[in-house]
Amino acid sequence: MTIAGLLAPVCVSAQTASSTAGTKWPVTCSGASSTNYAFTYVAGAVTVVKATVTVTANSLTIRKGAAVPAYTWTATGLQNSQTTSAFSTQPRCTSSYSTRSAAGTYTITCSSGSATNYSFVYRSGTLTVTP
Repeated sequence: MTIAGLLAPVCVSAQTASSTAGTKWPVTCSGASSTNYAFTYVAGAVTVVKATVTVTANSLTIRKGAAVPAYTWTATGLQNSQTTSAFSTQPRCTSSYSTRSAAGTYTITCSSGSATNYSFVYRSGTLTVTP
């Protein structure tokens, strides 16, 4: 791009959308020119950071005395068409409900997920126990 005799530099890096979080990639620039200015280039870097994935416990309803259900969750925020198979450890969800618990509502919480390229945020769900 030329603006009033200035040809802007072009900067490049080998970093891609699938680069691993925690890595640094050098950035180099070149090619600027001007009739009025001289250019000095200073190397830079792109640091790839973890994307945030939100894990939400799925709410459900059961009858009092029913077996403890298999708690499930939904993940949002995955990048580059990745699925939860990118997690090195799948999140686990629990509640304080037992087969002896009273009718009412119980909070379902998830935790313990891990992945190289993601940090985790957890949102609770509700287990509703009907009489």
